[in-house]
Amino acid sequence: MSARIHLSPAKDAQPHTGGAGREHPRTPDEEQFALAAELLALLADRTRLTLLHVLTGGEADVSTLTEVCGAARPGPPSAGTWPGCGSRDW
Repeated sequence: MSARIHLSPAKDAQPHTGGAGREHPRTPDEEQFALAAELLALLADRTRLTLLHVLTGGEADVSTLTEVCGAARPGPPSAGTWPGCGSRDW
């Protein structure tokens, strides 16, 4: 997903000034804003946020993570979909 598809540039944006009236030391360009929006969009998913929250407490195994976030863990491949996993010989 590209952030450029979903966001339009802020044409009238003014430089940010801090509380003391100082300008931000560097004004990001359009590409940097697009990249930041794309990266932040990765967090705009409940499951990802839940996983990040759980992992801040330390390592966790896949079973624990799937249980905590309510995601379904895929089962083994169906017979015949992988070589040697069924009657079909690839």
